[in-house]
Amino acid sequence: MERIGAELAADDERRGADVRTGARLQADAFVALLLRVTDPTRS
Repeated sequence: MERIGAELAADDERRGADVRTGARLQADAFVALLLRVTDPTRS
């Protein structure tokens, strides 16, 4: 989850958006992890 959180924060920076931190970053990273794990197109 830490790696995914870092990816999300880096993407925020790259896009010039407000960088997610704290609980919001953790929640978004958790959802992203769930989506990756349950994605049938990923091997």
